[in-house]
Amino acid sequence: MNSLESTLIHYLLACKVEGFTPATIVNHKFNLNTFVEFIRQEVSLTMVDQVTRDHILRYLAGCADRGLSQQSIYDYHRDITRWFNWMVEQDILDKSPCRLIKAPRFTRKVLEVFTEAQIQRLLLHCGNTFHGIRDKAVIIMLLDTGLRLKELSYL
Repeated sequence: MNSLESTLIHYLLACKVEGFTPATIVNHKFNLNTFVEFIRQEVSLTMVDQVTRDHILRYLAGCADRGLSQQSIYDYHRDITRWFNWMVEQDILDKSPCRLIKAPRFTRKVLEVFTEAQIQRLLLHCGNTFHGIRDKAVIIMLLDTGLRLKELSYL
């Protein structure tokens, strides 16, 4: 018998070994801990083989009832599905209770991009001081690579 908590710990360790980024592991941990807490508190279950499709659907419906965005509900669904699929791969479960649950639909936000004129004004505003040249380099790096600011800060 495998408890939800111990299986989650092993799954997160496997994610680390597989090379998931620390931020991704933190997100998985948060999303899955929230799900495990729901299963323990609302359904009174502690073992992975007790979780059913209905429990997962009730959890995702509860996320919608709490006003979470469709993107967030999709993220919870994705993380729960990955976790249960991993349990099947590890022979912890014979089949995943997620296998018949379709991923929630959501509309991806289209980000507005800078115009060439806006970029030129931004770069001109930096100036030619040491800090201005540094700022230009940062702006160009962000624009050319699509890095997020936090990702750039890790470099």
